[in-house]
Amino acid sequence: MVRGEDPEATMRVVLERLRDCSKLIAVGDLVCYSIMANDVTPDICVIDGKTKRTYGVPEIREGGFSKVLETWNPPGHITDASVRVLREAVRALRDYQKVLVKVSGEEDLLALPLIMHSPEGGCVIMGMPGVGVGYVRVCRETRRRVKETLSKFREVRLKR
Repeated sequence: MVRGEDPEATMRVVLERLRDCSKLIAVGDLVCYSIMANDVTPDICVIDGKTKRTYGVPEIREGGFSKVLETWNPPGHITDASVRVLREAVRALRDYQKVLVKVSGEEDLLALPLIMHSPEGGCVIMGMPGVGVGYVRVCRETRRRVKETLSKFREVRLKR
């Protein structure tokens, strides 16, 4: 984690630390915007049009991405449909495509399945509101810990 109040300056530190990542995967509007403000386009960018659950965040332009996917994911949940879309985004990395995933609802918890499905050596970056930026390098141990966390979730039926 990197603490910081200035998103772009904090992201510069994060990007320097993650120079050796094979793929850069970003979750959150401000995170994606801050990476792009540093002249880097994430390989996968997952956004919901909000920061701290409020609108008015800088717009992420679709032009820098070769593929745009959409999904529905309510706050506090991880839907099967969202996991399928994230898997599709990760598969697109094999063809060197940059993917923007637009979430209707909330993207926060989608960092977990992204860690599970992203390639070894990739890095997942997420915002930590009021604190700074968190990141993980995808490896066997990280996946084991995420799998353990996900095992504590329970399945519910959602109505849309």
